[in-house]
Amino acid sequence: MESSLMSTWWPRTCVLPLIALLAGCGSDPSAPVERTVAPAPVSVAPAVVAAPVAPAVVAPAAPLSTPVYTWDPATFQAGAGAPFTVTPKQRADGGTRPLITLTGGDWNTYLMVPTGVLHGSSDYTATLSYEVVTSPKYPGTFHMFARSKRLGIDRDVWLNWLGEPGERGTARLPMRLAPGDDWTFSVGCKGPGAIIIDSFAITTGTGFIYLPATTDAAAPSAPSAESGPVATGCSAVVIDPPAAGTGLTISTTEFGLTADGASGPVTPEIAAANALALQHALKACTTRNASRLVIPPGVYRFNPKEPITIGDQHDLIIDGQGAELIFTKLMRNVAVLNLTGCKRVVLRDLNIDWDWTVAPIASLGVVESIADDRLSCVMRFPDLDAAATERIKTATWMGFSSVDPVTFFPSSTEGLKPLVTKRETKDANALTVGFSTPQALVLGRSYMIRHLYYEMGAFKLTDCSHVLFDRVTIYSMPGMGWIGRGDLDHIGLVECRIARRPGSRNPLTTAADGFHILDSHGGVLIDRCEFTGTGDDCINIHDNCAQGVRKTGSTTLVLVDNPRYRMKVAVGDRLELFRSDYSPIGHIGTVSKFTLVGNDTVVEFAEPLPETVSPLSIVFNRRYGTCDVRIINSRFSHGRVLISAQRATIEGCDFDRPYSNAIQLHTEIVNNLWAEGSGAGNVVIRGNTFHAANMRGKFNGAVIHGAPVLPAGRTQYPLFRDILIEDNRFIDSRGPVVNLGACANVVVRGNRIEADAAVPGANAQAGSVLVECSSDLRLGGNTWVPGAGQRLPGVLYDPQTTTGLEAVDNRLSQK
Repeated sequence: MESSLMSTWWPRTCVLPLIALLAGCGSDPSAPVERTVAPAPVSVAPAVVAAPVAPAVVAPAAPLSTPVYTWDPATFQAGAGAPFTVTPKQRADGGTRPLITLTGGDWNTYLMVPTGVLHGSSDYTATLSYEVVTSPKYPGTFHMFARSKRLGIDRDVWLNWLGEPGERGTARLPMRLAPGDDWTFSVGCKGPGAIIIDSFAITTGTGFIYLPATTDAAAPSAPSAESGPVATGCSAVVIDPPAAGTGLTISTTEFGLTADGASGPVTPEIAAANALALQHALKACTTRNASRLVIPPGVYRFNPKEPITIGDQHDLIIDGQGAELIFTKLMRNVAVLNLTGCKRVVLRDLNIDWDWTVAPIASLGVVESIADDRLSCVMRFPDLDAAATERIKTATWMGFSSVDPVTFFPSSTEGLKPLVTKRETKDANALTVGFSTPQALVLGRSYMIRHLYYEMGAFKLTDCSHVLFDRVTIYSMPGMGWIGRGDLDHIGLVECRIARRPGSRNPLTTAADGFHILDSHGGVLIDRCEFTGTGDDCINIHDNCAQGVRKTGSTTLVLVDNPRYRMKVAVGDRLELFRSDYSPIGHIGTVSKFTLVGNDTVVEFAEPLPETVSPLSIVFNRRYGTCDVRIINSRFSHGRVLISAQRATIEGCDFDRPYSNAIQLHTEIVNNLWAEGSGAGNVVIRGNTFHAANMRGKFNGAVIHGAPVLPAGRTQYPLFRDILIEDNRFIDSRGPVVNLGACANVVVRGNRIEADAAVPGANAQAGSVLVECSSDLRLGGNTWVPGAGQRLPGVLYDPQTTTGLEAVDNRLSQK
């Protein structure tokens, strides 16, 4: 649920920026000692390495042998006014083990490495040995991170970890720092907790090993017979059509639905009547057992008092015949068209839009002048007239993001979240804008200002089966395009679009995600669709989970901070328990009763709970389990595709300049804000084109990212299994083309990686296949085309956390 286009404005990022930036692999939180895995034998390319035409092959990372910072526990003490105390504990050898007790309620830093120790464009590894005395109360965590204030939080490198009292381990954070001269390093804790630190040091290098592609590599070969099965993905999703039924056709004209006329839009009163007319027509389809509802061509405006419900419709075609439905009233936290309990329903040839004269979703402003103290600026809005400029003067201003004024693609990673203190009319389409603090605006630069986000979506589907959207277009909406949850299965979008109206200069289409599934039984088809200009993810498909529990009886568990809109629970549901690293405890309980108490869900089970339940346990409702997802022959720009499902295929798609990563195998638990996904398995990513992905640099700039984000930090438990990434084309990648963590049985083959010219913002791993915390990997038969932007053609892996790696026949090829 992380914003890709407008991530720097995102309220969740504002609240808790660090957790959204975690790496997703590495240590096993349940291990009592050093959290590393002995590597299995690795099959590599021949030792003789031929350099590419340009640039030269990068040498393997330096060994972890040169310390740049070593912490001395004997001299450690809390500073005056620090929110922690230090109590010396004796070691067997007579040395001291400092027990650090955190008393603050928010972000606490108890160890800081100052500026000047770490340098940008360099590799380091931070290693900390510890014993947990008191776990932070969830969602608090222990953490360490590197940060450059000048570069901003998007370039942070983070590691979180959790643990039970008495647990001992080693937290290890390899770091690849972006260019910058003000890097610092912090160790701390969110919320109160207590920890003993035995040692902490930072050394040069990451310890990763580089296996370069070579000019003399052999032709691609099939995976060895000893390897695991190759993923097959989802071959087909069949949406059942409506049954023939009575054949009765009803027209909305019978109920007084009125289109705009030659003299212009209908009045607000007629728009209100239109909402009732459409609702009455839908009800008549049920009572009269109609097979088809026709909306004649035209532009219809709706000013509804409540969402229009398409409820319990079976075997119905809603034929828009190209009609356009424009909504003119903002109803917050709803969708304007609610489909509930529908089966075998088709919506076709329909266009949906939002009336921007009611409330703009976003606006495009150009900085015309800046005060010397940078506390104010004059911003001109070239696409707005005087009336529209007055409307945005009173709208909510969530933040600024720099964009290209022609394409509306982000023009940089710059994002500002100022507190706007004044907006005064300068002239017809210009405002004088004041800020509470100086702002780093750039003279002459165009900025998108976000005004709305989650306010109102287009379609919401609940407990529906076999519903098809055929040639449905959303021009804009101040929320999500499609959102679905519950007992949901077989939902299809064919030739659907989220795109600006032809000729429109509106900066955004949907204010949030294009297509978002919170939980379902699966069967999702996205075929020949186009999603562009979305304010958040293009597609996010997952099932919700919950983390943070309190055992109050032998059969009673409180799901802490799990309100109604997060993970759903009902009597009879089967809830599975996991450790904090998402490895199974081995227990599934049946819900006999549940109660919502504030933001908590109190669950009583039919069976006794195991003794191994921890306050950090993860809970997943096995009533849901999204599977059989097929995303094919579609185009996505600006936003990314996130997926947590079993049996999934993403094939033949074009990803054009997504602001973040293009595809994310998705499992994220981010504080108490959201908990999405339970891993993915049998996934095929084939025959796609990725162009200039990840300007933001998230997840080290990866194009395809397969690693979870968990409060417990990096995990060796393979949440992502049986993955095939083949025959894709990667153009101008800013980071690794594939980033794997917590993965098992992965094949990456037949891909072509190109970067003719230098790529702005590319990091040192650009073009590589990067691997951590994974096993059984066959990463061969890929081709890199040498060029100035090809930073690291080959495979880069962490030998401490990677096992069973085969990386042969990776070739450098002439253009």
